[in-house]
Amino acid sequence: MNITLFDTIYPNPFIAYRWFEFNGYLDYYGPCKAYSTYTDPTWLNSKPSFPRMNPDFYSVLKDHYKRKPNHKGRIFKFNENPSHPMDRSDFEDPSVFYSIFLCNAEIIRRYAEKYQVPFVFTLYPNDAFNKAKLDALSDVFSSKYFSKVIVTKGYLKRRLLETGICPEEKIEYIYGGIVPPRILNTDRKYFGFGKDTFDICYCAWSYSSGGGSKGYSKFAEIIKELHKRYSRMRFHVVGGHTAGHYPLGSARKVTRFYGCQDYNFFPDFYSKMDMIISPNDRHEGLPTGCCIDAAMNGALILTTNIDNETEFFKDNENIVFISNPAPTEITHDIDPDGRNYVMSTTEITDLVGNFYKEPDRLKTLAMACQKNIYDIYNYDEQMSKRIKIMGRYL
Repeated sequence: MNITLFDTIYPNPFIAYRWFEFNGYLDYYGPCKAYSTYTDPTWLNSKPSFPRMNPDFYSVLKDHYKRKPNHKGRIFKFNENPSHPMDRSDFEDPSVFYSIFLCNAEIIRRYAEKYQVPFVFTLYPNDAFNKAKLDALSDVFSSKYFSKVIVTKGYLKRRLLETGICPEEKIEYIYGGIVPPRILNTDRKYFGFGKDTFDICYCAWSYSSGGGSKGYSKFAEIIKELHKRYSRMRFHVVGGHTAGHYPLGSARKVTRFYGCQDYNFFPDFYSKMDMIISPNDRHEGLPTGCCIDAAMNGALILTTNIDNETEFFKDNENIVFISNPAPTEITHDIDPDGRNYVMSTTEITDLVGNFYKEPDRLKTLAMACQKNIYDIYNYDEQMSKRIKIMGRYL
């Protein structure tokens, strides 16, 4: 009997949270196998803002086995119509199927029913915010083989319970998520404390060709205004957004674009940042993965809180919110992007300026933010909860 993991990009490490989570199961459980359609690299390679990913599954697998030799012989390319002699079109003795995302849950549901075994999946933060997705979730939950859904945000649990589409006993609430393991870095410099520049970063993927997603246009307006006021501020953009996506005016000369980077790039990068700003107006959970990694390395998080998540975060104590409270019933159907609740450019600029004028406060709050994030998102703590769940099915 095998815990059977299903994905569409593993074992490519570029999407780090999926790579580390699946590695965790394979490391802990011998009777565990991973199957990947490996279709995501082809899709991502069609996006101009993404670096080209290796489309050859078996080349990526060979590299993976060099890094994780204990996984050898337990990762397969899944293809219902095999095009390679090593492709698999079926699964070996599954005891449970597991995947991430609603779209993948719809796939493993079919195979769980075929093999008559349970399936478990993690619900992504924005996978429950319109009628089409709620209908799809309801359909997945109706399967007699549906066993558990892991939700990582409080509002997701509330959403499932309020809509009545999933019984509470089938919801596993694990606040947080999987991020790359990091050693807590407290020996770093801040503006006013061994550092002469005030460094602000924005980090996010961009799936749109124009770069308009994830609040980047708002960030661009913020840094244009900040540059007018403060000569020692420097700005940094990592991800799919480029200098051509939005005019920066004179702020362009103090803004550096790094393109997309893998997880190894970030510890040193974030250790030089004073804060990360995420004016995201979408329902993607608080905080984003990039913000988590930034805080792990000591940067203060300034973020929107569209979904009113306050269970683990306190404004101006261990995080800074740059959105106004939104109605608890907010959904994509009512407010597709949450933009009505993001603070104005002037409000955010004034708020950042206060930290520039009070570097003691910046450092104190950044260190509190770092400790809180580390306590929540410690890799071993997050993985142990998931490993315990999956072990019930062996």
